Amino acid sequence: MEKISDIVSFRNCLLLSDERIVVLAGYDEADEEDAPHTVLISAQGLNPDFDVQEIDFTAPHIASLNTESDCYIVMDKYGRYYVNENGGNHEGNIFKEFTLPGEGRPIRRLRRIFDHLYCVGMSDFIYKGTMDLNWTEIGSGIKGDGSIEAVDGFSEDELYAVGWDGVIWCYDGSTWKKVASPTNVILTDIKCASDGYAYCTGRSGLVIKGRYDEWEVVIDLEEMEDLWSLQEFDNSIYLSGISGVFRFKEETLEELDIDSTLSEGITSYILLRSSDSLISMGNKDILQFDGHAWVRLF
Repeated sequence: MEKISDIVSFRNCLLLSDERIVVLAGYDEADEEDAPHTVLISAQGLNPDFDVQEIDFTAPHIASLNTESDCYIVMDKYGRYYVNENGGNHEGNIFKEFTLPGEGRPIRRLRRIFDHLYCVGMSDFIYKGTMDLNWTEIGSGIKGDGSIEAVDGFSEDELYAVGWDGVIWCYDGSTWKKVASPTNVILTDIKCASDGYAYCTGRSGLVIKGRYDEWEVVIDLEEMEDLWSLQEFDNSIYLSGISGVFRFKEETLEELDIDSTLSEGITSYILLRSSDSLISMGNKDILQFDGHAWVRLF
């Protein structure tokens, strides 16, 4: 039986609730021809039926605007966006609508943190958006030639941004401060966890943790694959590479045994969590883990 992943590759996904997921994908044939498009796939839990719609630009980013009404925003790497909402869908471009420097610099991450959206990307820019999509620049003090790859926070007055050359920036609600980093390896993602530490993934199996001005390398497995995403679930930190999911345990990484009957050569990349499960999304697989067993969503 043909699966949707036989004809599309997954780019990103969003949990609107414990049961509702929206997936960004691209048709493989269209991607091979560099044809601008995005396939939006929405489903309810393990229900085999799902809805599909298409938009005419290539979008790798998605974030929630209002979970109660299933409202979300999809964005390409140059600021063009599509909003799905009950009152009607609309499109725009944050660079065309607001006086923001950096048009043409790729956006590396769109993330909702508490009640705002944050865009980060090349040349170290950081933009902050309200839920009604009013955008301002908040990273004017950290411009450079590198790239901010990810941002997260314990509150909106304590944000951390990480990126190229192991850079770590701390935001106190008004000012960004560059803090001493224990590495010069690219940091790819950051998660502020319930144990009071922020955890960062990096290239070549690197994991660091810290807060404020104190950061340390906790894992450096130089010959391991790059790590791209991390998530907290069931009081543990989980991390993903391109071909595996790992649990951070006692200063080591424990690879999870994903049932090979689900797929040969499982792909992974992005981790999400609901209240009772962990979601792993890769190029061709979206899997759900309840702490004991894996099931396939797509």
